[in-house]
Amino acid sequence: MTRPHREKISAGILIISAGQVLLCHATKRVNDTPKQFDGSWTISKGMVEEEEEPITAAIRELQEETSIDLTNEFADLSILIDKEPFAVFTTSSKKTVMVYVLNDEEGRIRNSGIQLSCPSLIKTHDVKLQHLNGSPEMDAFMWVNPKEALNMVFKSQRCLFQGEMLSKLSEHKES
Repeated sequence: MTRPHREKISAGILIISAGQVLLCHATKRVNDTPKQFDGSWTISKGMVEEEEEPITAAIRELQEETSIDLTNEFADLSILIDKEPFAVFTTSSKKTVMVYVLNDEEGRIRNSGIQLSCPSLIKTHDVKLQHLNGSPEMDAFMWVNPKEALNMVFKSQRCLFQGEMLSKLSEHKES
């Protein structure tokens, strides 16, 4: 996928497992315990690399940020990912985010006992954020119902859990 003008594109997977969605807590800039409603929760997502397909980037980011491997342990579930994005939105920093849905109705991921962890570490040259170097990108994980997620996620992602999108998510849960 060639992108003109170095457009910033991010891709992620919104997992619905046994009716609940997986949220990841973005490591904060200050040492603090993650709080449920601090607005720093997110779906697993990250930048699409040059020549990488967004869906491939979303699968890669899921493994990097949560240890959920859709190419190995849960490979059979990868066929449940919608091939077209569930949602596409733009953040305040002008990044385009493409969100795919994996509907794990049976709850295999949630009930697998997998230890969710983030092996992907922060690497920054920003002097103000140097203290975060070597910290995981995500520092906590939580399974919640989609209505709860609305009050937990970054403002840019709230569109995934309200109005028409919430209705579409409900359809996914029931299909």
